[in-house]
Amino acid sequence: MFELFIGMLLGLTISMTGVGGGVLMIPVLMYLFKMDPVSSVATANLCSMLMKLSSSATHYHLGNIPIKTSFIFLLTTAPTTIIGSYLISIGMKSNYANNVNIVIEGLILLAMASSLTIMIRNKLSSRTVTKITNDLAQTKPWYQIVFAGLFAGSVIGCTGVGGGIIVLPILIRFLNLNIKQAVGVSVFVTMLLSGFAALVYGLNGQTNVTLSIQLFAGSLIAIPIAHKLMKTISMQRLDNITLSLVILSVGSMCFRYL
Repeated sequence: MFELFIGMLLGLTISMTGVGGGVLMIPVLMYLFKMDPVSSVATANLCSMLMKLSSSATHYHLGNIPIKTSFIFLLTTAPTTIIGSYLISIGMKSNYANNVNIVIEGLILLAMASSLTIMIRNKLSSRTVTKITNDLAQTKPWYQIVFAGLFAGSVIGCTGVGGGIIVLPILIRFLNLNIKQAVGVSVFVTMLLSGFAALVYGLNGQTNVTLSIQLFAGSLIAIPIAHKLMKTISMQRLDNITLSLVILSVGSMCFRYL
């Protein structure tokens, strides 16, 4: 029951705020379920994949997922997601497992802090989403797209953090997508990338499948509740709640180093 309750809280928060599962889920897994950093990343990736299944289906039916573009971007992100998670999994089976955990915990904190910085910068910016889209939606050289995709894939594979916050600007900036398409592709691609990472970690025994399913089941309970609450909460207040949650999440990770 405890797992279902925590899954409901996470699902409620993620459904209402749109914050990626990794930013909120990894600290929960590390603190409440006493998981090491690598197992937390592995389990968070599987939870993220499960929780994005329905969102991906919704965006597909709305026509927000251009399949060709999605798979082209997937080809640039998947290699580093798989390689990164594989190298970490192998490292956990070596004599340097403790060092790997320390490094991954540092990378998680860095990724979370970077996500927080991006959120604060976007909040302080006076530009609207439309203006940002018009300014950034320009075709970029192919090598920039490849490098951006490789970077995004490595972050997701190694830390489980920043899928939406990192991928979404890349899709707008480099692939000339409008905001609706960018959100749809981001949800779809990060769902698959999280699945790839979870599979690699799972094959090496780092993914807690049972806990992931329990948390996912709890998140399903939260969906209708989130829809009702969102009708009564203003966007500005929702943005403030989102930012506060991410600050709390980053702060909890920093507290581990004190």
